[in-house]
Amino acid sequence: MHLKPTHQFVRYAIVGVLNTLVTLAAYHALVVAGVPYRVASAIGYTVGGLTSYAANRAWTFAGHDGPHRSVGPRFGVVFGLGLLTDLVLISVLVEDVGLGKLLAQLLVAPVVAVQGFMLARHWAFRVRVGRVGADSSTVGSTGKA
Repeated sequence: MHLKPTHQFVRYAIVGVLNTLVTLAAYHALVVAGVPYRVASAIGYTVGGLTSYAANRAWTFAGHDGPHRSVGPRFGVVFGLGLLTDLVLISVLVEDVGLGKLLAQLLVAPVVAVQGFMLARHWAFRVRVGRVGADSSTVGSTGKA
């Protein structure tokens, strides 16, 4: 099942809401417990990221043909770039701009979400055509070369 990009984005956004709620709940609980906000952000992002991978693999990008051994590492790179973006932006917003920690996290989330969708759609969960394992014949999720 290959969805139109707009349908995929809607599904990705729904998963993103769930992921964001999981991330913010973990982040908030950890900050309240006295964990430094950067560490809390990384842990919250990790918990949310695992939720995101499972839901996006099963629902948003259902129909992709990649096994966990190839999709997982690619999603890990997408996740890592998102985490890096998250940590850099939250640090700037809190330390340099002077925003509150929760507000900073709320502002960072949409930026990381758009970055993640683009990379997940066009790389991590890309659709392969041709021979199994033929990386040179990969195309975007639209099925177009």
